[in-house]
Amino acid sequence: MIDLLRLTRPINLVIIAITMALMRYGLLGGLLQAGGRELQMQGLDFWLLVLSTMLIAAAGNMINDYFDTRIDRINKPDDVIVGRTVKRRVAMAGHLVLSGAGLLIGAFVAWHSGALRL
Repeated sequence: MIDLLRLTRPINLVIIAITMALMRYGLLGGLLQAGGRELQMQGLDFWLLVLSTMLIAAAGNMINDYFDTRIDRINKPDDVIVGRTVKRRVAMAGHLVLSGAGLLIGAFVAWHSGALRL
């Protein structure tokens, strides 16, 4: 179970969340406030968007390890997870589940914020 979590590269996911929050509340929030305007997306929708982005990125990390197993056995044999401690089918299923969940949450946020057409 730990190796399945390692496939998602959780530190990178935290960096994504921090970057998105800093952009929203630091840069964009400050610029809009200076111009007398407000952020358009509600806080809950924003955090759901962050979750959606993190799920899709985690899925991308899993599928990357799935397809790079052969070259990783040569370049970094001690770090190979897929095919050793995590079955290839499990990695593929994890990719599909995380991608699907991320897409559904993203679609909900788009619908809820009135931007589904985009």
